[in-house]
Amino acid sequence: MADIEKIIKDVQDAIHSGSEKVTDSVTESDMFDKYKDSDDKIGDILEDAGNVVTGWFDAVSDKVEPVVKKTKAKIYEGIQEEYRKAGAPYGDTHEGLLRWVDEHETNIREKVNTGLEKARKTILDTAKKTKDFVEEKITENQSASKTTVEGNTKKSEK
Repeated sequence: MADIEKIIKDVQDAIHSGSEKVTDSVTESDMFDKYKDSDDKIGDILEDAGNVVTGWFDAVSDKVEPVVKKTKAKIYEGIQEEYRKAGAPYGDTHEGLLRWVDEHETNIREKVNTGLEKARKTILDTAKKTKDFVEEKITENQSASKTTVEGNTKKSEK
């Protein structure tokens, strides 16, 4: 309750000391930073953590873009190869390839989807192994910290 009374008094003092000191941004002033409660502090921590994670995803996205381009190029090359294996029935041109793709779309999509599913499974397996490794290290660190704390407690109890 004393904090609320202090805030009210600070606001009243600011109002009485002149209107130039009172602006629409009073609630954002440094004066109120002193009065943050636990919820506000937790909110700030979570906001900061969210910004860090967002930064990670942005960084990953930037790194993945070249891989996506290479993957598309590989798929295109694979389709061209299939067209040539079929004898390039409409000539060795891009237009001929497009016509052949229109006629064989279902078969091509099935092959591409099979390849993408294999790649997805590999990525998920790698991500799971990485997650398991990180969790194992965290558990080891927590166990080591707990042992240290328990060891210190026992020493201080003696």
